[in-house]
Amino acid sequence: HLYHRQGDYKRILKELEPSRFSKGTLSEQEIGHLNLWIAEANLALQKYEKALLSYQAASKVSALRQEASVGMAKTYMAQGQYSKAKEHLDKAITQHATGPSSKRSESSKRSLQGQIALYYHDLTTADFAFKKALELNSRNVDASFGLAYLAFLKQDMKMLKERVEVLVKLDPAH
Repeated sequence: HLYHRQGDYKRILKELEPSRFSKGTLSEQEIGHLNLWIAEANLALQKYEKALLSYQAASKVSALRQEASVGMAKTYMAQGQYSKAKEHLDKAITQHATGPSSKRSESSKRSLQGQIALYYHDLTTADFAFKKALELNSRNVDASFGLAYLAFLKQDMKMLKERVEVLVKLDPAH
């Protein structure tokens, strides 16, 4: 997790190299989590095919299917394959998150749903999805940016100013 927070994705891939682990030393769940981390690193490095393979491997663990579906949606979106992204996101939305991160996970899915809706020029769905994402996680930068972009498209300068102010508070570096 430390390397992920630091953005050192090449090091993640080196540390998680499957050959470093003895056969039978990891549970199926642990292997699934390793595949998710490898997929995220490959996605960040724009190695999309490798990311998809790792997400597919992670999806074999039932508890990780939803997260893997979201990851595949992000990967397809990064490649501009919006219909495949929507297909995997729809699959993820039908799978219910559980546990302490469920609200954050649901917020991320709704934000991604809003981004896909923007691609299809469905502003009503995008607006609903971004607002739902913020209801679930008020610190969701992507959803805040999505609402700011919608305000820009609608030429609602008052709302745009409000959204930009929120974004500056959430992520002062940008």
